[in-house]
Amino acid sequence: MPDYRGDLLPRLAKHRGALTVPEYASLLYDLQALARAGLASPAQVMQWARLGAAARDRHIVLAAISLAEFAGNTLVADTDRPEFSRFVREVFGPQARSLGFTPRAGDSDDAQLLRRSLLRFVAPEDPQLAAQANALARAWLTDRKAVDPGLVDVVLVTAGRTGDAAMFDAFFAEAKATQDRLDRRYLMMALFSFTDPVLAQKGMALLLDPAFDVRESWTALYAGFGGNPTRRATNDFILANFDALAKTVSRE
Repeated sequence: MPDYRGDLLPRLAKHRGALTVPEYASLLYDLQALARAGLASPAQVMQWARLGAAARDRHIVLAAISLAEFAGNTLVADTDRPEFSRFVREVFGPQARSLGFTPRAGDSDDAQLLRRSLLRFVAPEDPQLAAQANALARAWLTDRKAVDPGLVDVVLVTAGRTGDAAMFDAFFAEAKATQDRLDRRYLMMALFSFTDPVLAQKGMALLLDPAFDVRESWTALYAGFGGNPTRRATNDFILANFDALAKTVSRE
């Protein structure tokens, strides 16, 4: 367990410019363990997420995203979700909107990698970016070139997390029709990501749908599970349907 006794965290915050990139990123990751152990407060976690988001180095920003995502999944009560969304838009939104869904010629490797991570985290909390993702997802359904290949999963999952029944039906129909396995995985990841309770249940029902290869279904669920805010509903569905799910796979 990392140990930041006494006033070490405030002192590190004051002198964070003197930290190396590995030291700074490690501190942000350490805060997740400290918060779980009750050794760092939610306020400290959010403060360091804000500080890390303002860093210039990609590795530190990625660690800040991980810390903020941890806070949203672990420390933030349902009643505080609107406030957390505002925090995400305020702290991470400007850079996410600046990078956008359309890569530019001459983008650095850092920009390309940050774009994926920032948009995956920010877009579901940002109406402007969510609307763009929904429009891009609809365009992609008829023209695969409408979305950069490196962002297809981000666009579709964002559209799923913020989409309606019409979007669900469109994704479902395309998942059944496409012969491209990667496209189908991305579509299924999106179908597992809908947050409306009714649509979330319909998405989970894919695990029992014989029209889909069970290996692909579970792979898609696993691939998108970490960033899925309906993980509790996923757990409840699996517990409630365990016997039926067990029959869809071999004994091994």
